[in-house]
Amino acid sequence: AMVMGDATAWDEEKYRLSILQDRAVEARTVFRTVFAPNSNRGNSPDILLAASSDGTVAPYSIPACISAYVSGLSAGKWHESVTSIPVGEPLCYLSGHEGPAYDLKFYGEGDDALLLSSGDDGRIQVWQWKEISDAFGNGVQRGRSPLQPVIEMKNPQK
Repeated sequence: AMVMGDATAWDEEKYRLSILQDRAVEARTVFRTVFAPNSNRGNSPDILLAASSDGTVAPYSIPACISAYVSGLSAGKWHESVTSIPVGEPLCYLSGHEGPAYDLKFYGEGDDALLLSSGDDGRIQVWQWKEISDAFGNGVQRGRSPLQPVIEMKNPQK
């Protein structure tokens, strides 16, 4: 059966960019990780954040990653390389840096903690941790977060 369509709506540039974006995600490099302030007041952290070469900052649930890894092992993948077993997806993506995000740091503790990220674009972005954790706790998952930094500082030399 032949499928008919309207070729006038084809956007070659948009298609090219989507392919490049897919490849960039597959080849993403993590430059820095940091443990988030502990929400359950226990000794073990629940969330690990990663600053990546695609300019995103992404929180990961440590218990979910451990569970996925154990599930992979119990599914008979014990003979595979540790790096070949998928262990988790980010809870969300915080985007804002143009170019790689290189560093992360928490300032303060608990609900008042601020997450600072810096990147190749010469910017330091400040995020409210409670706002981030509330967002992925309320179902803003596995996609670009609509959250914006509360403060953005730019290196004047850039």
